[in-house]
Amino acid sequence: MTLPTSPTGWLAVYRTAEEVESKKPGRFMPVDAWAPNGDALVVDRRVGQRVPAVSLPHFRQLQEAEGSVAAVVPGQGWSVAHLDGAAPDPVVAWVIDRSGFALPLIASADGYAEPWEPQNCDGFLAPGDPDASSYRPASEKETN
Repeated sequence: MTLPTSPTGWLAVYRTAEEVESKKPGRFMPVDAWAPNGDALVVDRRVGQRVPAVSLPHFRQLQEAEGSVAAVVPGQGWSVAHLDGAAPDPVVAWVIDRSGFALPLIASADGYAEPWEPQNCDGFLAPGDPDASSYRPASEKETN
């Protein structure tokens, strides 16, 4: 699986203990540059600056980026359902890498397309899915 491309050819991998245990892939951030001391640097969006990759929570390792973006295609009516029952977010585009992995992009509150983050997602809703307008997670009664 290949996620973001990187100007350095390297990705920082972040996984919580729960993601490791459940074998979920976690998050990948492009290594934007290398510090003079050799530290891998990533952009911390919260503070708006480059920081050492190891300084962010749940850092696990560096991984060489395997592929690069082969195509970006429109979202075509797909949406992302949320665990908290919030209204689904439309997928504005799919980024497809050379291996065929598709990463959905959703619109952020400030109008930019940003990669989908699986920890808040309960799945995808296909185009024309009749439940897309009224999606809600199953109640405990429904799952027992």
